[in-house]
Amino acid sequence: MPTTSTGPHATNLDTLRKIAEAAPAGDWEPRTTGPWHGDHWYVSSGGEHVAMIAAQDGINEEEREPLATHIATFDPPTVLALLSCLEQAEQQVARVREVIHQYDPECLTCMCNSDGDCCKCTVADFQEALDGEPNE
Repeated sequence: MPTTSTGPHATNLDTLRKIAEAAPAGDWEPRTTGPWHGDHWYVSSGGEHVAMIAAQDGINEEEREPLATHIATFDPPTVLALLSCLEQAEQQVARVREVIHQYDPECLTCMCNSDGDCCKCTVADFQEALDGEPNE
């Protein structure tokens, strides 16, 4: 599903989506060989290693586990879900902006006019824009 994101991040989001879709799917998890085998860390999916984090020089050993955990946490399904949430939020903001532009700015600052008639802009209009569906 192509992203409909707009704004300065649209290209980056499209790229992130393509990368996530191309990567092996499944639940990723961090694994280690343990210190007796060089303390290498892997990111695995379904028992298969999809990435390895290792350094033969012993530098940054304490950073390998958090790095493997970070990579495993942001597996392709998680990244795709986050991108979809962001896409939905951007669409909601765009719909609310459209509703706002339909009203006279003075109407948005008053509750009722001198005759007691309430302004045409209502909370329901904004809720409808957020939901993406007409309120009955």
